[in-house]
Amino acid sequence: MPDFSPSAFRSELVLDPDVRYMNVGTSGPWPRRSLDAQCEYLRWSSARGPGSYEAVKRYFGGEADLRRALARFFGGRPGQYVLTHSTSEGINIVLNGFDFRPGDEIVTTDLEHSGLVLPVYHKAKGSGLGLKVMRLLDGRDPLEEFERLLTPRTRLLVLSHVSYIDGWVLPLERLIERAHEAGVAVLSDAAQSAGQFPLRLDALGADFVAIPGQKWLLGPEGTGTLYLHGDWAQRLRPDRVGWAGDMGFDFEGNYRLKPSAAKFEVATRDPAALLALKTSLEFLEEHGPSTLAERIREVSALARDGLKRITGVRLLGPEDPEAGSGLIAFRIGDLHPPRVVKHLWESAGIVTRWIPEPHPPAVRVSLHAFVTDDDVNALLAAVRTAESHVDPAPMAVAPFLAEWDREG
Repeated sequence: MPDFSPSAFRSELVLDPDVRYMNVGTSGPWPRRSLDAQCEYLRWSSARGPGSYEAVKRYFGGEADLRRALARFFGGRPGQYVLTHSTSEGINIVLNGFDFRPGDEIVTTDLEHSGLVLPVYHKAKGSGLGLKVMRLLDGRDPLEEFERLLTPRTRLLVLSHVSYIDGWVLPLERLIERAHEAGVAVLSDAAQSAGQFPLRLDALGADFVAIPGQKWLLGPEGTGTLYLHGDWAQRLRPDRVGWAGDMGFDFEGNYRLKPSAAKFEVATRDPAALLALKTSLEFLEEHGPSTLAERIREVSALARDGLKRITGVRLLGPEDPEAGSGLIAFRIGDLHPPRVVKHLWESAGIVTRWIPEPHPPAVRVSLHAFVTDDDVNALLAAVRTAESHVDPAPMAVAPFLAEWDREG
């Protein structure tokens, strides 16, 4: 990649020079142009009046522009994209709109984030559905595990494309093919794949794909999309409706919903955030999704190889680098991962995260194309000092969450 410069790419982001950011798997920094677009829209809308003719026209035009940008970036048609606020919202739309029958079964995996498994568990319990979990944490073959659990009652397979725990890229295309042979629909969580490497959802073939805007796409929090393949926009039943999906109603109980995926949208979204996400998609397109994916592979290999050479470090996840991605999970001896995350930040300004139970606790880095070789070297240096600088005792984490719970 002679023409790609991670430092130049980074310079286009809103990111302080003393921060080595390695946590896009949670949330990514914004392109400067996206922040500028959002701020400009907010100032303009307030000045002209948010409910003015001009603002309302621009609001609806902005939604249409984002759908077109999503279709350019991921494939398919604009009318196949539901504009959501998160991956979990998209997952809930599918689970609550799917035509389950008594005795049907859902299959998921033990690699999933709570944003996926909680909606699955809640739906299964509330609707009397069977629930089966593919046990993949110990490295079992996903196709064999799915085959083992598959029965004539299996109706929906719900799983991530890339595991948020350790970056394992699951063989999604082959799982989709086998599921469809058995008449099983597939809902994929693409939170860790969308923006990390090129995706063409029309070719992928998953029935439903839920995507967040704030991670590898470098967009704002509270944005996302749900892609509906084929004729699922017509087959899936909206579990909530509102003015955003309205095509007309009377006062005799009659109403019509939009024929496109927009029928699943309920009410007003933040137009400035939608504009910022569209701008981020255009920014990534401008730099080339394939070019960015190649840099992510390159910098991740550098980090993975360096971590392997450090005494006391144990990498989690797939041993085959072809099954890995820009997310890397590791342990340092018996050190408590939250303490390691704190050490990396305080000693070198490196932003990472830890993976909590019930998954194997670990430190996780997620490396976008703006991470430089120098950043990786700083990570490796900080990891080498961890055992001599980090308190070996477990650390209480996120006490503020308990405080918020008490206030609630």
